[in-house]
Amino acid sequence: MRPMGVTIREWKGAWWIFINHHGTRKAKRIGTGVVGKKAAKQAAQQIQARMALGQTAFDRPQTSVTLDAYAKTFLERIEQTRKHTTHADYRKIFDRYVFPVFKGQDLQQITREKVKAFAVGCLQHGLSAKTVQNIIRTLSSLFSHAIEDNLITANPALRPGKFLPKISKRRSINPLTREELALFMAHTKTTAPTLYPAFLCAARTGLRQGELLALQWEDVNFAGRFVEVRQNFTHGKMTTPKSGESRRVDLS
Repeated sequence: MRPMGVTIREWKGAWWIFINHHGTRKAKRIGTGVVGKKAAKQAAQQIQARMALGQTAFDRPQTSVTLDAYAKTFLERIEQTRKHTTHADYRKIFDRYVFPVFKGQDLQQITREKVKAFAVGCLQHGLSAKTVQNIIRTLSSLFSHAIEDNLITANPALRPGKFLPKISKRRSINPLTREELALFMAHTKTTAPTLYPAFLCAARTGLRQGELLALQWEDVNFAGRFVEVRQNFTHGKMTTPKSGESRRVDLS
């Protein structure tokens, strides 16, 4: 009985899939570098799964699913598993940036080269590297779901840092000085006394705006001199803090 299986191997600077199925052999070039290796592993897993089910190893997933059609399914899933703010952000990214370029295109026809060209086009239109990174990562998340649904064999938007400008994590911070803060608080106490406690709490704790708006009396522990940040108010809804977990913030 002839051996059957799927292996991946680097050859001539690229990663390949080698298939031996019922005596028939086939090799397919996937890509280069770390991205190519990961894509080759994903594709090999898909082929092995089809072989385990008795399907032909050489068949590509037979689909005619466009990106915009699949995005509807993807967003419905996100709505059930992520925060509503994440769902809203993803929808905005698709509507504003992705659909104008990829609407109507079959998922299988969207290559890494097309994704790279799309990213470069976004940068040329004045979008920041951080914004473009978020766009490509949203695309990558969609393609990952499509792989799990056996619609494609590789994620063309994987690891956007490989083709996007490096983003500095250090941002310039210019906080108010002690004198500036005292002046601001004195002015607030005179002109907007009802808001003074909120501004004072923000100044002393550094809470985000949504966390401040969601604060309840039971969240304040005067004896222990801390605030328990349990909720966040954003987009008209109460949700969890950004990290998804509550935290304690000391009071002055």
